[in-house]
Amino acid sequence: MQYNSTKETKELLSIFSSDTFSIEEDNLENILKDVVSYYVKHTRHQYHIVSQYVNERMSESQDAISYILNNIDGMMAFLFYKKSVCEEVVASISSMNVDDIILNLEKLYDHIALEEERINNNSAIIRRSNEQIEGNVINTFNSIMDSFQTKVDEISNSLNANIITVVGLFSAIIFVFFGGLTSLSDVINGVWKVKDKEELIIPLIIILVIGFIIFNTIFLLLYSIAKIVDKNIGSSVTGWNSWWYYVEEIKEGCFGVFRCGEMVGKCCKSKTEAERRAKKRNYLSRLKAIIQQIVKKIFFRFPYVVLINAIMILGIIYLYLNI
Repeated sequence: MQYNSTKETKELLSIFSSDTFSIEEDNLENILKDVVSYYVKHTRHQYHIVSQYVNERMSESQDAISYILNNIDGMMAFLFYKKSVCEEVVASISSMNVDDIILNLEKLYDHIALEEERINNNSAIIRRSNEQIEGNVINTFNSIMDSFQTKVDEISNSLNANIITVVGLFSAIIFVFFGGLTSLSDVINGVWKVKDKEELIIPLIIILVIGFIIFNTIFLLLYSIAKIVDKNIGSSVTGWNSWWYYVEEIKEGCFGVFRCGEMVGKCCKSKTEAERRAKKRNYLSRLKAIIQQIVKKIFFRFPYVVLINAIMILGIIYLYLNI
């Protein structure tokens, strides 16, 4: 027995895949000689070479393996029905008999058919898997697209509503501004007709009142627009931290109220009294922090608004007191 080379196994398979294969008796006898010569050298064919060969042929044509199996089947039929003729051909080459050749060809047939079935099953599994993956991807994509479209519609509707609101507010600002200017122009025209300083006080008060109303109305409209578009038009104001008071026993019969590790006030004789004092201090501390926060928001959140309003209010009060 010689080493079973890849080349010789492929040559055996190519016999049955050849386009010149014929079921004529003379042709089958020549093919039988080649088959017997192979199995004289090798007791078995290489299955991994069969698998490789079947894969290559199936990638070329789906009917290639059926053609090979049909030719092997025809060869086995020839060996069976023309056994006496075949015995003479086999005996002229080796000591093997026809039954041995048929057995080897049956194994070759089974191996090829098995590999074809395995490849077809794997292809079907891969195809189903690909279809499932494709379906999952399409479903996921459609779900994402539907969600995205819903978000786009929501944002579009919200944006349209915001645009309409902002446009309406700007229109209101324009109406307030020009309406206020018209009123101011009428008052100013009347100022030119005033003959002494005493008569000038009332028109000035009216001008300041109209300016106060126009300024604050326009500011409120601008503030509303800023809230809609989520923009901050004011200054940043930090919070005010309140102090925390707690009770600790200093010594027997002496309880102190502490803040940040330091004792505040005198020592209390009972823990209840100290806790009451700490509770009162905590309440006052939180109240102070709230008041300070309100003051900071009023005077430092919109300092320019406070300043202008203060000037106009003081001006109105001053003029009113001089009537």
